[in-house]
Amino acid sequence: MRERILAVVGAIGLIAGAFFLRSVIAGDDSTADGPDGSNGRQNAGAPVVACERDLQAVCDALVEAGTITAAPSLTLSGAAADDLTVDGWITWDPAPGIANFDRPDTWGATEALASAPLGVLTFDGTSECGPTSTWLACVVAGAEQGVPVGVGSGTTAQSLARLHPIAGSLVPDEGDYTQVNASTLRRVIDSPQGGQSDYVDQIRTFITTSGALSIVVGPVPALEVAPTSPRLAGRNAAVHTLTPAAEITVVIATRQSSSDTPPVAADALLGDPAVEAVFTELGLTPGTGTVSDQRQAGEVYAIRDKVT
Repeated sequence: MRERILAVVGAIGLIAGAFFLRSVIAGDDSTADGPDGSNGRQNAGAPVVACERDLQAVCDALVEAGTITAAPSLTLSGAAADDLTVDGWITWDPAPGIANFDRPDTWGATEALASAPLGVLTFDGTSECGPTSTWLACVVAGAEQGVPVGVGSGTTAQSLARLHPIAGSLVPDEGDYTQVNASTLRRVIDSPQGGQSDYVDQIRTFITTSGALSIVVGPVPALEVAPTSPRLAGRNAAVHTLTPAAEITVVIATRQSSSDTPPVAADALLGDPAVEAVFTELGLTPGTGTVSDQRQAGEVYAIRDKVT
């Protein structure tokens, strides 16, 4: 698996690598994954770590490197269960904090693994999107005008991270996230006729299916591959970072337990070239990022309540 990932990165570059990873995450690669979403390999003495489904390629690379023991995928919807049997969880910030609101002290020490600035992929002239635009003027106003926006369903850890700055633009003066207009957020989420998915899939849709998506929210380095596609030649696709600046981060959270489980340290998971290549393929920079505090996790928890 390690050689295969490196070959993909070296031979066909970021966008093809991202699509390769998408097929692995979706379970389309019959040679890679076991039925539980992992590759089934056990590494004696290594911590048992689960990944979000859209980050399963990260866990697969870590298992191949001998750094972790394989575990089934773990999503935000199951991250507060009382029968968890994992030592750690690789997910999108601030999902561990959200799970802790559902069941306090489920997740303990949390460290950043990789991150990137959030931005938008769009076509020139779409809404008021541009290098000096705000999330409100570009994304919210675009959805209000009927522009299809790719931002995720609002039910997954990744989509909530992508929605966070958009919801922030709707917080009333002197108000908080509990006062965000739920109908406005739902119009953003419901804007594509084809529904929502993760950002890798939506970048592909933006490139291959005209009119399906006119704005995609995601990590800037991942979005930046789209305007170079020959299929978009002459269509003036562009990537913009909006105001205020926002970041998307992948984290490793350690399962809290009565036996004082030692933290699964980020440094112990990084360093292997194949592992770092997976993050790069996803448009993220390994070894960077900031973990949200409890207040920020509470903001995203309120967003989830608004849209689910």
